[in-house]
Amino acid sequence: MLSKRQIEILELLEHGDRNTGKRIAGMLGVTARTVRADIRVLTSTLPAFGASIDSKRGKGYKLTVEDPEAYKRMKMQALELEDQSDRLSKLALLLLKRKTFLKLVDAADTLYVSESTIKNDLRVLKKELESRGLKVITKPRYGIRIIGSERQLRNVYRSYLEADSIVPGLKGQLYQQLRQLVVSVLEEEGALVTEIGIENLVIHIWIASERMDAGLVADISPSDKENLSRLKEYQVAEKLAKSLENILGVKLPQDEIVYMTMHLLGAKSVSYEENGMKDFEKIVDPNIIEISAALLRVADEHMQLSLSADKKLLSGLALHLRPALNRFKYGLTIRNPMLSEIKQSYPKAFDASVLMGKKLQELTDAAINEDELGYLALHVGAAMERQESQRVKKQALVVCATGIASSQLLYYKLQARFNGRMDIAGICSAAELQTRSLEDIDLIVSTVPLPGSLSAPVVNVHTLLRESDVGQIEQIIADRKQTLSAYIPPDHIFLQLSCTNRDDVLQFLVEQMEKRFDVPANLLALIKEREEMAPTFQENHVAVPHPIYPVMDEPVVLCCTLQQPIDWGGNAVQVIFLFCIPKQYNGDLQELYESMVAFIEDRQKVKELIQAQDLEACFPLLN
Repeated sequence: MLSKRQIEILELLEHGDRNTGKRIAGMLGVTARTVRADIRVLTSTLPAFGASIDSKRGKGYKLTVEDPEAYKRMKMQALELEDQSDRLSKLALLLLKRKTFLKLVDAADTLYVSESTIKNDLRVLKKELESRGLKVITKPRYGIRIIGSERQLRNVYRSYLEADSIVPGLKGQLYQQLRQLVVSVLEEEGALVTEIGIENLVIHIWIASERMDAGLVADISPSDKENLSRLKEYQVAEKLAKSLENILGVKLPQDEIVYMTMHLLGAKSVSYEENGMKDFEKIVDPNIIEISAALLRVADEHMQLSLSADKKLLSGLALHLRPALNRFKYGLTIRNPMLSEIKQSYPKAFDASVLMGKKLQELTDAAINEDELGYLALHVGAAMERQESQRVKKQALVVCATGIASSQLLYYKLQARFNGRMDIAGICSAAELQTRSLEDIDLIVSTVPLPGSLSAPVVNVHTLLRESDVGQIEQIIADRKQTLSAYIPPDHIFLQLSCTNRDDVLQFLVEQMEKRFDVPANLLALIKEREEMAPTFQENHVAVPHPIYPVMDEPVVLCCTLQQPIDWGGNAVQVIFLFCIPKQYNGDLQELYESMVAFIEDRQKVKELIQAQDLEACFPLLN
């Protein structure tokens, strides 16, 4: 079924006008690449429900609905699933904002559903909450209650506050009042805090007020209370608490002020006395700089990314780690609203962040969650983009048989179409080509047939440069293999396995790797270690396990489907791609990532792959 974002894209297109991918991306707050992936899913899914999307280069996308009833039913089904997810979040918040039992009948009345629906939801929610370290107690005639430390409860509470629809007032007038007050006090005190830090602080205050209304106060140890009350940040928290009394109508006890101090330490960008300094080595503790350098060395050693020499990355990472280490120390969580986008757009960077997170745990004893790994990946992804922007552009030689005017037309068409990615090294005739050196040429674009013995690849094009010609050139510029099937030969595909758990699946796939390749003896252990850092579930019942360190010279992918879905880190999985990352990063790897992401996001293709009984039915799906 379609995701909430894909439904939002449809609703934008329902107005009738064409919308470009760039415009849709801006309206939804995602990347153009994400929109293209969603459009691919919609294009393959909609025909079964009486609708289609027409795509035109440069003009955008247009939705056509031929069967309104079927289209409406499809949207309603998708929204019902989304409603269930929202209901689980609302039920969790009902439980988390109280210290007494919640009766099922009261929960049903509050959420406008039946008691049987609440019972079904509770089974799902109980498993989810217990996986987060909380205990769910059910008592006949009393109802249900959640037990855990106050800090755990607040962290989980925070994780459910992700959408306005869950708590309508969260981003309303009170939120704005709290935010303005926090910003005002921080500015008066000269405290530079990130935007995300401000948001988390405001939401913490919101949660604190909800918990205090229920008679629950932050649990702070005597040592933390003594040590933190001496800091400058504590004075800022005291001033905040005093100002908050008028808005919240409640006086914050010292434990809450200390807890607010922890949040300030976990959000601060630059210290109060030093916020005008530009030299990060004078701002950040040398130990943090050394930790940052150690993380980059780990990524270089195992991922071949050449990050250690990037001073901009080192300074950005060190400045990020300073407040992050405080968050780890005090057990504070910070939500990363871009996590899914980061994992999708920068999979290589996220894998590097997993290695960095593992090293950080070794150096600091800090437990790193996926949200924090996502922020590390952002820094690495930015560095990789900088590296990519500095790469030498492809050099193309244009070979023409016609006159000067037509050759110049082709020249300028190529320059306009591939500006920034390809330079035209020159124009010559087929005869002149015989004596011209091709040592500096990556690609020959020719309007006439040429011999096949040339040292550079040749693309034959029309003088007016048709779209099919552009596609051929694009493939060579990006060194692209077009489909996922190019990376998965038939003997790497295993359908309808009877495995019933994750360990059995991984054991089977590793055994198949051992039959085909020279792999390290601890390959299975490396894959399980990666799963422990962050489950490799993607979406649409698909997981992509891989070793925490690259172990192959070339990328290797094995694929299997299961007769029944299994649990994979709290998610149901029925399609598994075992992906062995190559030791050396190259363009092929990025193309493989993109091909895999495109397939995983296509719900219809995933569904058909799950149902496939033989390679004849399976292989076209990977194309």
